Amino acid sequence: MDIYKDTKIYVLLPAGVNTAGPEFLHQLSFYLRNYLNYNTYLYCIPIDHITPIPQQYAKYHNLIAKEIEDEEKNIIISPEIFPLLKNMHCYTKIRKIIWWLSIDNYFLHKFLEECKIYTNVLRGINKTYKLLFGRHLIEIADLARGRYFNLKLSEEVLLNGANYNICSAKHVERTLNNYKLKNVTYISELLNEEYLNISWDPSLKENVIAYNPTKGISFTTKIRKNTRNLKFVAIKNMTREEVINLLKIAKVYIDFGNHPGRDRLPREAAVLGCCVITSKRGGAELFEDLSIKDEYKFNDNENNISQIILTIKECINNYEEKIKDFYLYSTNIKEEPKKFLYGLKEFFVKIT
Repeated sequence: MDIYKDTKIYVLLPAGVNTAGPEFLHQLSFYLRNYLNYNTYLYCIPIDHITPIPQQYAKYHNLIAKEIEDEEKNIIISPEIFPLLKNMHCYTKIRKIIWWLSIDNYFLHKFLEECKIYTNVLRGINKTYKLLFGRHLIEIADLARGRYFNLKLSEEVLLNGANYNICSAKHVERTLNNYKLKNVTYISELLNEEYLNISWDPSLKENVIAYNPTKGISFTTKIRKNTRNLKFVAIKNMTREEVINLLKIAKVYIDFGNHPGRDRLPREAAVLGCCVITSKRGGAELFEDLSIKDEYKFNDNENNISQIILTIKECINNYEEKIKDFYLYSTNIKEEPKKFLYGLKEFFVKIT
């Protein structure tokens, strides 16, 4: 995409949110401004949010725009989140890019927007169930995916006005091509570079299995019930430093979520010396997105639980050998910043 001398790039993001998706948007804005020297701004929604930039992202020193100049020379970038796409759709002249971190997020936010009463009831049920049993009863993202699986994305009003669709995962790229969206391209995303510079000591590893309690928890719970003698630690209500400290001592990280894109936690676990065991859902199935051997990937059905437990125990009892199987994955993750910058330079071309 051509960048002119006076082009302005606006990156839309939800104000005040500190999850993995918004962090990537902060990184994107930082790279475009500081490495490519383009006039790049964050546009936070809602615009009147008191603290649009969470404290942990202040380090990027991104500039914030209060309005968007709707001109053909400029560019607006929105993630696949429904409310932000609606905002981008309001502009008629500016060039538009949808940056897809996952396909499931679009389905989920569309579901929440179009079925507010129903999804509010589901959320209420989940909230009560979690208070009683420590986990959600209903996977709302799965319901959304099932509802819109046969949706013709190429005919969606909020999508067909985009000039380009950029994907951060090969799984998403393949899916969008199957849905016949136009101008689909892939640019690898990157992990927070803080993780890439942390050293860990194999001798300090403990017989601990870390897991994400917000993804695939129903199946993970079944695994835990069959392994009373193993120590599982949920990554829950932790600061970033606490997550790092846990992964530095854990030997295994398991994740049986739906992997809608290139999920952050498996990569963080790998670069901090964890053996990673996952489902085969979403991007986890593709070696390009999650480059570990097939023997560490499982379909999440009960027939596989005994083999999953055996694999966990092998990783714990033979850690020094098993961790070698994840060197390629961790090496690829450490190369992500270079690949990301190269992808940006190839896509955004300055016209002199």
